[in-house]
Amino acid sequence: MADGNQELTNFWLGVIIIIILFVGGAYAYSQVEGYTFVKSLYYVILTITTVGAFTAGPHTIRGLWLSIFLVLTGMGVFLYVASQLARIILEGRIREILGRIRGEFAKMRKEENHFIVCGYTNLGKYVAETLKENDEEYVIVERDPEKTKNLADQGEPVLQGDPLDEEVLKKANIEEADGVIATLDQDADNIYLLMSAKDLNPDLILAGKASEEAAVDRLHKVGAQIVVRPEVVGGEQLANSLLKIEEAGELETLSTEE
Repeated sequence: MADGNQELTNFWLGVIIIIILFVGGAYAYSQVEGYTFVKSLYYVILTITTVGAFTAGPHTIRGLWLSIFLVLTGMGVFLYVASQLARIILEGRIREILGRIRGEFAKMRKEENHFIVCGYTNLGKYVAETLKENDEEYVIVERDPEKTKNLADQGEPVLQGDPLDEEVLKKANIEEADGVIATLDQDADNIYLLMSAKDLNPDLILAGKASEEAAVDRLHKVGAQIVVRPEVVGGEQLANSLLKIEEAGELETLSTEE
């Protein structure tokens, strides 16, 4: 992203050039066509903005060339100023988003005894919601910029970055955290993440998600006290619910979504 101060400078430079065209053009018309300055300024504005130019047209060849010059130059400068203004507005929106994220980051830096939820996957979402319901402090670390933006808009404490990067974990204040929950999609990522987290803070409570059976033991070996296989847990709950319905005929919902 370009430097905002430079964009603003370019914008005001264009505005100054437009003012010079207005004033200089009005003076030139007053000299060439013999109009008063106010009337000349009026014609210059009409000409540059291409609203109407001259109704009767310039009376002299020099006035005609002056009109052509003002139309071509004025259109170019106006387009330049409009493009700079659009860039300033767009970059202002981007800065607003980044500012909100930085604001959350500043708040995170002050947090202690919090949990770090790494990966806003389906499981990570429910982990964060449960922590929130129980009034626990937490920070979400998410790679996806769009997810990060949406979470920031919702007021969630979120930090954009790769959870596998130790510097990102440090920004989430892992040294003062109570625990790390690894809910990334790949088992290898969750294993590496918990290994890194353990090195940064040996006192952490570590929890991780495993998709494959082999990953369960590996996660425990790197220090995870809690390992969950969502498919297994979901399958067991589904089977138990089927048995309950068979025995009692009662309906049961296993999802927190309506």
